Amino acid sequence: MTNSEEKYVIDSIEAIRKTVDENNMMLKEIIKYINYISMNASNENMDDFGRNVLANLISTFGIVK
Repeated sequence: MTNSEEKYVIDSIEAIRKTVDENNMMLKEIIKYINYISMNASNENMDDFGRNVLANLISTFGIVK
């Protein structure tokens, strides 16, 4: 293998490694976002449930005049 071929192979490997590292960083950020959305989905459901219970109590007992 000539020096230029060796340099080409090494440069190609370094470019691939850089791309893989960037992809890993993006995947980690995507996973963080998905986990954040997933964790807050249950909070949002609980908030909706609480508002519905309150609205039902108000409408049932006629608290609002």
